[in-house]
Amino acid sequence: MSKILYVDFDPESDAIQMKMSGIRRRLAFCGMDVEPVPSPGSRPRSLAATLARLNPKGCIVECSFGNDDLPPRFFGDLPVVYLDGRSSLYGGKTQMVVHDGAATARGAFKILMKTRPSCLAVVGWKEKVFWSSLREKTFAARSRETDMPCCLFRCGGDGRERFRRLVRWVSRLPRDCGIFATNDLVAREVLTACADAGRRVPGDLKVLGVDNVPSVCEGCTPTLSSIQIDFEQAGYCAADLLLRKMAGEVKGSARMTFGPMLTVHRGSTGGARRQDRNVLQAIDVIRNGACQGLRAGDLAKRLGCSRRLIELRFRESVGHSVLDEIQSVRLERVLGLLRNPSVPLEAIPAQAGFPTAAALRKAFRQRLGCSLREWRARNLD
Repeated sequence: MSKILYVDFDPESDAIQMKMSGIRRRLAFCGMDVEPVPSPGSRPRSLAATLARLNPKGCIVECSFGNDDLPPRFFGDLPVVYLDGRSSLYGGKTQMVVHDGAATARGAFKILMKTRPSCLAVVGWKEKVFWSSLREKTFAARSRETDMPCCLFRCGGDGRERFRRLVRWVSRLPRDCGIFATNDLVAREVLTACADAGRRVPGDLKVLGVDNVPSVCEGCTPTLSSIQIDFEQAGYCAADLLLRKMAGEVKGSARMTFGPMLTVHRGSTGGARRQDRNVLQAIDVIRNGACQGLRAGDLAKRLGCSRRLIELRFRESVGHSVLDEIQSVRLERVLGLLRNPSVPLEAIPAQAGFPTAAALRKAFRQRLGCSLREWRARNLD
């Protein structure tokens, strides 16, 4: 079986595992698999030996850990896509899938505003890194646009000194302030500082994190509300972009983005909802079963709850219906098939999970504004 490599793989990271799941989901449609290359084996010298030994068809390079020592020239003629790095990596002249940090920050602003705060605050990562800086700047800018006071905590360096300053900072925040922490580890630090400062959460302050790492969020006191980033979709997009590059459809620099998926409400914002876990499970079931004919009614049966309940919670958390999510996954598959000129149009409905060709034609035109034949003609030129 042909393989691609996922370079700088961290088996301990929940986000990386979700990206891997998305990569596998996309590759499964073309009979390929992915080989993880753990961090110790992804340095230039050891990776060169790995490339020679495994002879992959392409590579996806994980960049969320600050990886910046594997430029495209290192891979020679081997197709490579960079995942979750800064947009300017290697001069921006690469094929990349990047996180829309601005969208995440705007989502955080919207969520905290629903708590009716007296003011807002944002706490960034202990070091200056691109993803945290973007979230901080966007959140502060959105606050200024709405004339909502916003306090920024900026302190790096020594961990103990940073924490002491953080304790003093939270002790001075006005009551009912909503705090946006740029990831879950920062949010956990904020919650600990609040406890040391004698500030009650969610009574005095509300705290919201990013990434929704279960071991962190469920281990906090109170439990941490967090924005779930769509890491699974990030992996899917990276694999899709790599396959298109391997097929010669992508030349020059290219960008695909992924953003937030939903918010898991827990104790730190005073809105714990047990049903959020059902929504996360529902999305996983949809992405793995939509192209096999999964229907909205089937989903409720698999989750052991009423269809009305899952529809309400799904729309509340994600912003659209279960059927919309099913259709989106199917249409992603349709676009992938349309990019392959060897796949006849009449074979696409069944391969994408649509019950009939008419159902596909209707959904496609509503979403894309053209027919399948027209879209293929425009995108294969």
